[in-house]
Amino acid sequence: MLAALSASMMAWDRSDIASASIENPIELRQAFDSKEFILDVKVLLNSRVTVNLEMQVMNLGNWPDRSLSYLCRSYDNLNRGDDYKEVKPVYQIGITDFSPIKGNDRFFSRYMFQETEDHHLYSEKIGLFVLNLQKIDQITDEDKRYNRDLWAKMFKAKTWEDLKMLAEKSEVIDEAVGQIYKITRDEMLRQKMEAREEYYRIERTNQRLMEEKDKALMEAREEYNRIERTNQRLMEEKDKALMEAREEYNRIERTNQRLMEEKDRALMEKDEALEEKDKALKEKDKALKEKDEALKEKDREIAELRSRLTR
Repeated sequence: MLAALSASMMAWDRSDIASASIENPIELRQAFDSKEFILDVKVLLNSRVTVNLEMQVMNLGNWPDRSLSYLCRSYDNLNRGDDYKEVKPVYQIGITDFSPIKGNDRFFSRYMFQETEDHHLYSEKIGLFVLNLQKIDQITDEDKRYNRDLWAKMFKAKTWEDLKMLAEKSEVIDEAVGQIYKITRDEMLRQKMEAREEYYRIERTNQRLMEEKDKALMEAREEYNRIERTNQRLMEEKDKALMEAREEYNRIERTNQRLMEEKDRALMEKDEALEEKDKALKEKDKALKEKDEALKEKDREIAELRSRLTR
């Protein structure tokens, strides 16, 4: 089953795998008792290729780092004194019920170590393969060719009827379903598997609630930021209105000051004109007095002449 699954994911022919051995056997009875358990099997194919098979149903938010950590630890497989050319190929196969890479909506993804411009392959001894069960509607012809669609449907199946229908389409899937049936015949193990499924269901619910809470918090934060931006805009508009009012007030004050200065200058000019007129009147009065004195002097002279003529 593991050899067939590995071949399907890596686009190999099943006949290319002569042997497959599990390097880290898991005791299912003990594994299902651990709430931290995540299916993780290391398989050695043809005594030379290491494959990490991992299934994760919950998105813990650490898939890229986790898968790279597993991959790199397995790639460091040389013994002391071995030549670097003897390093064994290592591949990480992940089967997830979520999109592990943000923005990647592919059903099946193949990640290799290559140059970013011309995509020249740096090494074919290391790679990552991810089967996203949530994107089963994105199946390609290649996926069908290597039965990836059937494997995905098997992992997504919820009833024995679904599994039986899949088993009729492929001998490989039929063999896998048979092994699943043998495992689930153990009543205690079946109960533990059901408990495990219930645990994951609760965890998914909790995760959904947390996501909804985070979404609500984000929306509340966005609303708060929107109100803050509105308040800031209103404050800026208020400051602008106050500045414009202050400028208008200063303009009016300057106008009033200019008018007062013009008024004071006009009054000063009027006072100067009045002073000039008053001075002119005084000179005229002086001239009239002098004329009057001259007339009086003339009258005295006339009176004196008359007096002389009378004598």
